[in-house]
Amino acid sequence: MRSNPERRKHGNVSKHTNPAERPHPDPGFLVAIWGSAGAPGRSTLARDLAWVLSERHAVLLVDADTRNPSLAQLVDLGEEPAGLIGVARALHAGDALETQLPRYVRELRTGPRGTLHFLPGLNRAGRWHELIGPGIGDLWDKLRPFAQVTIVDCAAELPTFLDEASAQAGGFLTLNQHDWRNQLGQRARSSAGCIGASGERDSLTLSALLSADLVVVACRAGPVGLRRGVEAWWRARALARAALPVVTRAGLEDRVTFASLLGESEIPAVIGVGDDEARYARAERAGTSVVAVAPRSRVSRDVRRLARAVLDYRGVGR
Repeated sequence: MRSNPERRKHGNVSKHTNPAERPHPDPGFLVAIWGSAGAPGRSTLARDLAWVLSERHAVLLVDADTRNPSLAQLVDLGEEPAGLIGVARALHAGDALETQLPRYVRELRTGPRGTLHFLPGLNRAGRWHELIGPGIGDLWDKLRPFAQVTIVDCAAELPTFLDEASAQAGGFLTLNQHDWRNQLGQRARSSAGCIGASGERDSLTLSALLSADLVVVACRAGPVGLRRGVEAWWRARALARAALPVVTRAGLEDRVTFASLLGESEIPAVIGVGDDEARYARAERAGTSVVAVAPRSRVSRDVRRLARAVLDYRGVGR
């Protein structure tokens, strides 16, 4: 894999840096990237969104995918440290995170107006059980002070008890979707204190969705992807403080169809991110963002549109 061109531009960037070294006047906006199983590009979307936001803000990108972690490869880290496990151990031990985080965070880019730091996830998905234990449910609130915006890449799956709760409530296609959302949300929040201690592989994802200020719900264009995306959307609406729908590999028709399937009159505008396989492949080989590889491409414009929408939720203009 070729080296990251942004690193070549800035020279040898220190791998062990402290994202808390710079003061952040408005720290703590937490964004979870989540979506239905089979939706392509969640990790890519997280990487590219973090890249754009870091042009003007201090951003922390976290790989919290306990199923298929891949961000270390997508940013050409050159190593696969289990950063999240190190942070979890610090939390389990009651250590101050501000003293431990520099050991695990890597700096991806720095500029006059923004920075991008990266907290790697699991170097092997099978190590997910090392994230279970006391204190892990507080992870996201403890990370908030270290960046103005934190982007969390999540696995698609949720704990199995939510499937049971969903079935008991009649499923997301019940005629009374408001009651279904309330019951599912109450069941999830009532278990929040046990997150990280229940043995559930996907409890980390649930904790991120419950803690996030905004959940970006990604689904794939096409009949199957949109159908799965509808269920993901309703789950996010039940669990999250706010949700923003995104369709990947999308055209205008896909966005319109998805909006109509959601059946809500007050949903946010559905954002589409186009399909550009050649540029995405080029970015992956270079280990950088598609926005860096092709800044004037349609997909880069789409990501910037998404970034503006995210900042609207944070109340900060671009």
